Amino acid sequence: GFLAGGLRIAEYKDENEESEEPEGEGVAIKNEFAYVIGVVVSNSRDTVQPELELLDVFADQLNYRNVISANLQNFTPTFVNRLEVEATVQKVGEEEILYQASQEQMQMAPNSNFNFPVSLEGDRFSSGDYVLKMTARSGKEEWEWERKFTIDADEARALNQADVTIDTSINWWMIGAISLLILLAAVILYLLIKQKKQSKNQ
Repeated sequence: GFLAGGLRIAEYKDENEESEEPEGEGVAIKNEFAYVIGVVVSNSRDTVQPELELLDVFADQLNYRNVISANLQNFTPTFVNRLEVEATVQKVGEEEILYQASQEQMQMAPNSNFNFPVSLEGDRFSSGDYVLKMTARSGKEEWEWERKFTIDADEARALNQADVTIDTSINWWMIGAISLLILLAAVILYLLIKQKKQSKNQ
């Protein structure tokens, strides 16, 4: 397998060297430069076949925006190169695809995992049972998964309130319109009852 890492190179500074005080008032800015050289170490040139697994699917957020995350794990000590992932999300028992996402030219390090996001494109989370169908490809290797998951009402409400693209403020126009309709219905009901009583008295 492979070990991946890096060498960080920076300027050596003598700790005993006294720093020069800036003349007059002001702020002294000292720049320090460093860079990293990537290193890959292999103790054998035998080919290791990558093996991916879908560990979990859950409601999540990325940059305060609602997404469905699928956690992919590379269990092998080798890189997964030119990784392509396609995913769709549907309600359990329904054919309509609610959300979908795809990504190409990705790479996974040995023994690593990451969350692949399926964006809701500004939609609210709705509680219920869903199914994620995912396909991943790397060279001649291909993996397919189908995983059911559930979003409960409390979780959906909390994530929707934290999503910056969803307007959670009170819609006063809607409240006003509903109140006006209720008032109008009450007035009509009152007039009908009054007219009925008058017709009885006659």
